[in-house]
Amino acid sequence: MPTSLPASDWPPEDDMAGMDWFRWHHGSVTDPKFQLVARRAGASLPDVLAVWAYVLEAASQAEERGVFGEIDAEALDCLFNFPATETRTADILKAMKARGLIDEFHVIAWHKRQPKREREDDGATERKRKQRAAESGVTTDVTTSHATSHQKTPRGEESREEETSSLRSEGASARIGEICKAMRAAGLADVSPSHPKLLALLAAGITAGELVDAAIEAVKRKKPFSYALSVAEGRRRDSAVEALPSTDKPPPDPDSQPAVEAEGERLGLGRWKQTEQWPIYLAKVRKAQAAERGPSGGLH
Repeated sequence: MPTSLPASDWPPEDDMAGMDWFRWHHGSVTDPKFQLVARRAGASLPDVLAVWAYVLEAASQAEERGVFGEIDAEALDCLFNFPATETRTADILKAMKARGLIDEFHVIAWHKRQPKREREDDGATERKRKQRAAESGVTTDVTTSHATSHQKTPRGEESREEETSSLRSEGASARIGEICKAMRAAGLADVSPSHPKLLALLAAGITAGELVDAAIEAVKRKKPFSYALSVAEGRRRDSAVEALPSTDKPPPDPDSQPAVEAEGERLGLGRWKQTEQWPIYLAKVRKAQAAERGPSGGLH
């Protein structure tokens, strides 16, 4: 079975700028340099490979391919469920720089390992001749498998590309990392970014504020992360059955930045400063609101 498409089947160079894929080379998992990075960072090999895959995805999606930009190491720690007491992602990135895999914002060998056009193989000329003959109506000995290989996009591949595009358009990874960080800031320690119910709630459109409120409730009752998700799910279900006002105008979004900052000022926390991460500020405001409501849920 061939391991790659013929050179004539690679997308035209003009179509490559927005492509939703990159090359993952055979032997990457067993490459000794990743084992050395793991040793230097005090991490496991799977941890290193996870961070490396994230770096490659970020570099692939960038407007200038190969430049992954600034990485929020703390958010990745949460995304990959690394221990909250460690700086594992930052340590791995530092070790990758020391080994010459990346610099501050760029994958060093990106353009060497991810060329825009694949080199034509020895059979490319013959395939092109047969293709031109077929297009001109001349009968040639073209096999079914070869004809199939010239389809624009295989059905299964098209499905995978649509799924990938959907995930990227939503910024799923970054959003999960930010939400996990906010829930931990609210005092909930056992946050799991891969929990099925969390992913289902996010897919249903739940907001960071709803999850942070549920985390505060769980901490107050000394309950685990799963309890917080159940609280968030129940509250969302209850709110869904409430009728909209007679004007059919939706209520203001309590998680919008102006609304949260207004509450922060009212509670004496001041407005959000860009030197502080937004999830941390959001968690402070929600905790202050919960304290103001008191154990019974009413105002003091």
